[in-house]
Amino acid sequence: METLILNKTTETKRPQREPVFNNPSLLVCTWYVACRSRDLRHGSIRSIELGPKRLVVYRDESGQIHAMEARCPHMGADLAQGRVSGTNIQCAFHHWQVGTDGACPPTPNNEQSICRRVQHYPTSERWGLVFVFNGPEAHFDLLDVLGNLNDDCRVKLMSPKLIRCHPHVVLGNGLDAAHLGPLHGVDLVEPPRVNQGEPHWIETEIRARLRNPFWSWMIGVGSQPLRARFRAVAGSFAYVEITEPFRLITLFTGRPTREGHCATQTVLFLQSRSPRYMARCYALMFILLHADHHILDHLDFHPGLTEQDETFAKYLETVNAMRTY
Repeated sequence: METLILNKTTETKRPQREPVFNNPSLLVCTWYVACRSRDLRHGSIRSIELGPKRLVVYRDESGQIHAMEARCPHMGADLAQGRVSGTNIQCAFHHWQVGTDGACPPTPNNEQSICRRVQHYPTSERWGLVFVFNGPEAHFDLLDVLGNLNDDCRVKLMSPKLIRCHPHVVLGNGLDAAHLGPLHGVDLVEPPRVNQGEPHWIETEIRARLRNPFWSWMIGVGSQPLRARFRAVAGSFAYVEITEPFRLITLFTGRPTREGHCATQTVLFLQSRSPRYMARCYALMFILLHADHHILDHLDFHPGLTEQDETFAKYLETVNAMRTY
């Protein structure tokens, strides 16, 4: 009689997780700018793209802000075409209502609809902007992004822009110290220092000099080195903090569109109202953003990273390790 061998095992391969970085079909769990606060008045509704999703954001009659998916759970009508009723949204099609938790309360027009619901999303309002968290609950506080910021700074919102490049790439650009010389004419005085922490951030600190005497004069650095740090946070934020020879904090935000492009909103945190200080800030912003925008707008990101891209590679790994929703 043949012996039946029972101890053979078949090795099964675990499916690999789809990369998150630069992937337009996946959204990391983080905060995204929905709109400016002034554009969302009491009783108003705005529709936004969040990657492949479409959401509605509205301010109820008491001034509270809510966000939910834009599709009515009854027959799929666009809730952005409805109106605010108390704390709810009333759909324009059959006057069903959707509450702040995404559930449909009974109304004269839908007494049986209490079991229907849509996904709702956490919201926050800060720095003149309305934010939405991609997920059923926020994993970190919005203030953690700029935890050391003083509230006495003057906040200046720049004009929103669209960059035809994924937000992950746009917001990690400052970690690429190797492009500062070729593109911006900035020479590092010493090797960058790299730090990492939570929530999902990586930063590089640099000391550098500008080659162009005119821009050195405009910014007011002369022969002094410029000291700054750049931090990319959670795949949807980045900020630059200039500490010498003057202080300026600039927050960059990026929300992915359906096409995988970056809807960006830049926020300046100004320390003074003096004309000289303002001129220095705007000159520095031009150096940082003008050439980058043109490059990123035409970038086809398929990286062949080398050793000099180690910091950017760490950022890529950080984003890939984040949860998606």
